Amino acid sequence: MKLLTPLGLLGLIGVVALIIIYLIRPNYQQKYISSTYIWKLSLKYKKKRVPISKLRNILIIICQILALVTCALILAQPNEVLKAQADYVEVIAIIDSSASMRAETNGETRFERAVDLARVKGNEVLNDGGVVSVIIADSKPHFLLERVNSQGLTIFDNTMDDIYFDEAACSYGTSDVDGAMAMCESVLSDNPAAEVWLYTDVLYSNVPPRVNVVNVADADEWNAAILNARAVLEDNNYYAFYIDVAVYGAEKHITVNMDVQGVNASDSTSAGLTYQFSTTVTCTRDNTKTVVFKYLADGEEQPKQTENTEYIFIKEAQKVYSYQSVHISLDLGTESDSFINDNSFEIFGGQKEVLKIQYTSSSANTFFNAAFFVLQANLKDRWDIQLTEVKDGNYALSGFDLYLFEHIMPERMPEDGVVWLVDPIEGSPIGAGFGVTGVYNFGKPVSLSAGEEHAITNNIRPDKITVSRYCVISQRDSAYKVLMSVDNKPALMVKETSDAKVVVMAFSVHYSNNVILYDFQLMVNNIFRHFFPTTVSGNSFEVGSAISLNGRGSELSVWYNNQQLEILSIFPATFTTGLPGMYQIKQTTDFGKDITTDIYVKIPSTESNIKDSRNSMVNPYKIEDENDYYYDLLIYIAAALVAFLFIEWVLHIKEEA
Repeated sequence: MKLLTPLGLLGLIGVVALIIIYLIRPNYQQKYISSTYIWKLSLKYKKKRVPISKLRNILIIICQILALVTCALILAQPNEVLKAQADYVEVIAIIDSSASMRAETNGETRFERAVDLARVKGNEVLNDGGVVSVIIADSKPHFLLERVNSQGLTIFDNTMDDIYFDEAACSYGTSDVDGAMAMCESVLSDNPAAEVWLYTDVLYSNVPPRVNVVNVADADEWNAAILNARAVLEDNNYYAFYIDVAVYGAEKHITVNMDVQGVNASDSTSAGLTYQFSTTVTCTRDNTKTVVFKYLADGEEQPKQTENTEYIFIKEAQKVYSYQSVHISLDLGTESDSFINDNSFEIFGGQKEVLKIQYTSSSANTFFNAAFFVLQANLKDRWDIQLTEVKDGNYALSGFDLYLFEHIMPERMPEDGVVWLVDPIEGSPIGAGFGVTGVYNFGKPVSLSAGEEHAITNNIRPDKITVSRYCVISQRDSAYKVLMSVDNKPALMVKETSDAKVVVMAFSVHYSNNVILYDFQLMVNNIFRHFFPTTVSGNSFEVGSAISLNGRGSELSVWYNNQQLEILSIFPATFTTGLPGMYQIKQTTDFGKDITTDIYVKIPSTESNIKDSRNSMVNPYKIEDENDYYYDLLIYIAAALVAFLFIEWVLHIKEEA
């Protein structure tokens, strides 16, 4: 126990004063009694009570003394010592490892400068017998070293050497400095006097007390960047290219070059044409400018040039309705900026995958054709949907991605692709896995009933769909799932195995209200999206993004620089990018079709601003007071004081009784 205010013990003088009071106080009083008899009785009674009265008086005095002593202790502030204040220096070094720390001057990056400065500080502390911790602030901050003392000086130096020469030590993404500050609390809880040193390139306006920010940026550094680029398929069915560029830390004239490859190729295996476009723009300090290369169709109103948007119009002979890849780069002339990782960009996704649909029917209707046309329009930026209609029975059983047979059923199931059988009134094909025993007609339309849940029936209302005739299905494979039923018989079912994807609709659209409901178009969309999911939504992502991937086979693989990074087999899967550049997603569908999807991963746009400034950061320090080191015993002493005063009060009550 320690007294934080020892002078409070002067309150013990009150004990001395109490004793003096008792010594000088007269112990009897002279009284005149009118009757000797009463005096004798009183004297006799007093003699019997003398021992008890003396004990009570002694206890009262003791309680009063203890009460005064506790009052003195309260003034002295007694505390239990939880931990002693450190008699050594402790430092927590946080090194920002965001992508902007890769900006360099004279061949040395900001990250390398930060590591050097942290090393100097660490050596200084360790040589003086102190303690050092090092935190790397990337997207997931972590301790590189935790509470290393002077005996670990060699370990400290070797570790700092390792990250200085490790090209991967500095990330290509963002950093979580606030998270790194929060990690300091584990050290500060043991030693609140530890100092925090942050080595970063961000200028902070408000820095918490006792946090030391060392800005490793060079005043002469500047950066020209491609922040983002995208190809937009416009209403005229030609692509326009939007490129966002900026210059940070300077005002420069930069040339934006764009090479479009595989232009208007018939398919992904054709070379196509190569078009080159270029323009020079002036970028004012820290402002974003959008450069747009677009084809201006006849009658289309020419957009206005603005301070932040510059249009370059593509000639008639160079209009682009498809492309395989677009390479964008910056030409800075004889100069070089400080951060080269955002000086180029790739755009993919302009060569749409061809998806062939064969629609075979003895009585073709406009409803299916219209539904497929809607799909073509809605998905034109991702798919080249080609519809082949067969009316004479001369259908194919291979070479298509989706087969729709209505009324007419093939003798056997197709060799590849998804098969959709509608109104199998002629019976089931060989290998379909179900039988048809006849046709049943209702006197009036009957509503369908919901079956098993499935993606095909998402948001569809079976009770709103009515049928007046259906094909009675029997002896179906166990692999079939009944999604809708009528009269306790399958009305819509699906089978999904590694070698068969089959949808069976046991009724005709001519005997149902389905086609006049939105549910019909929704069903067509659901079937398409379920069996032909988009591998990845988008063609460009930032480093650190969690990318959702879907497969059309048993697995897909992710490749980077001709190296396989990961194999995924549970979909939808998630892949997190760590490096900028081009990635390839490769897969083989269940029907043996090889598909490769290219995506581009870029430096986060915020990291291109190498002159970034922020308002504040998380304060790792709690409000430090002596409670960090001591536990106040006031409540216990106050309780003792109350107890002593209560006992003294009770003794006085007994004395007067």
